[in-house]
Amino acid sequence: MQKKLSIILFGIIFFLFFVNPTLVFADTITEVRPNDEKYVNGEQWGLDKIEMHKAWSITTGSKDVRVGIVDSGIVNHRDLKENIIEGIDFYWDDNDASDDSTGHGTHIAGIIGAKGNNKFGIAGVCWDITMISLQAFIETDCGDYPASKAVEYATSLYNTADRIPILNISLNFDKEMPELERAIRNYPGLVICSSGNFRLNTDEGYIYPGHYGSSLYENPLDNMIVVGNSDQNDIKAPNSNYGKKSVDLFAPGQNIVSTSNVQEFKIDSGTSFAAPLVTGVAALLLSKYPNMTTSELKASILMNVDKVSSLSEYCTTGGRLNAYKALSNPHFHSFRYVPKTVSYHQNYCDCGMFSFPLEEHLYLGDKCALCNAPHRHSYSIQYYNQLGHIEKCICGQTKGSPSPHVITYEDAHDGDNKAICLGCNAELDLRYDGAQINPFSLVKRKETKNGSYILPNGIIVLVEKDREAYFNGTLIFYDKLPSIR
Repeated sequence: MQKKLSIILFGIIFFLFFVNPTLVFADTITEVRPNDEKYVNGEQWGLDKIEMHKAWSITTGSKDVRVGIVDSGIVNHRDLKENIIEGIDFYWDDNDASDDSTGHGTHIAGIIGAKGNNKFGIAGVCWDITMISLQAFIETDCGDYPASKAVEYATSLYNTADRIPILNISLNFDKEMPELERAIRNYPGLVICSSGNFRLNTDEGYIYPGHYGSSLYENPLDNMIVVGNSDQNDIKAPNSNYGKKSVDLFAPGQNIVSTSNVQEFKIDSGTSFAAPLVTGVAALLLSKYPNMTTSELKASILMNVDKVSSLSEYCTTGGRLNAYKALSNPHFHSFRYVPKTVSYHQNYCDCGMFSFPLEEHLYLGDKCALCNAPHRHSYSIQYYNQLGHIEKCICGQTKGSPSPHVITYEDAHDGDNKAICLGCNAELDLRYDGAQINPFSLVKRKETKNGSYILPNGIIVLVEKDREAYFNGTLIFYDKLPSIR
């Protein structure tokens, strides 16, 4: 028996370290390192910077997660073919999205999902994934219309088995794109967007579509993440756009090796190649936690950045992407009621997300039953029933016993059966509502020459001669000494 156990144990060790050489145990965290040649020789520096070697111990991706790449197309590449399916060309309006003349989209696809651990080329963030090319431009020509149609297509599939829950849009323009804004607003999934390469502070000079996700936009889109470009030393790349209120985080984007449309691989730099690292991490999160919502996906990434002093003034999170932290510390919303005003509270999560609109307090005793907001009763006279009124607080608690409605002598005898209660200001119908005449409440403070007067509760009692002047705004009330009618 002992001999059999020794043989089995030897077999397990042989498999782990010789058949599958990607597992390395460092302290208590398992590190997984692929055997792709450009990862092994250190060219893919950005992956170690965001701790992919730790993140891959949690998941390396899933074919069940579909990511749309709104870009220049993606060529049929040896290192991509297992992770890509037929896309759509929204620029030429056909089903061939593999004619990438710029190489831009192909480079992005490799970063997100080049097949990993196949002893060839590079490793994508996701070793297994389903990428769809949603071609929206050629060369430098990209219009608002084809990009918006690509997003609308993803929206149309969202509630189907072919759902595309994540889009990468590495496009930047200095003009507004209203069609694309509407399309992203209607899209239920997450959009990862590059910040642009114009050396701009985008808190001041707006770049689209990234600006639509900024708190500076009049009605910001909450399903966007805007990414800047950082180098090997966590320094903002010289040409990367930045903004304390308009860029969410940074990711490696300098000297990034990836798949090419002409040669097998090439090196390129820019925010366009920082954004797909974030896209890949979002896809890994969904492969591990398939029921995660769009807002939870966004929060899991932004709440788990590495805080970097050199980036603290350049983005909202003050940090750089960390894949392992996002996957090991996912954020699932946990809402609690938080008091906002004397009358209302809000369902609020620690990540900053909140419910809308505000909800009224549910007072039981001296506290709100939902948010525990303290309550001090503030009573006012309110209508109670046909016979009287009562002092009542906004929480519903009453004080004392109901008092009868009180009306003026004039209201009681003018013959129209209509009156206003001097206590609760309710409009009464004297054919059905009970009321008392109380002359001692009719102490006058102001009076006209014709006998119209103002009661202490603000009610104006008009005689016929003053009606026209009152409605014309020319009626004058004079101070009178208190008297009892």
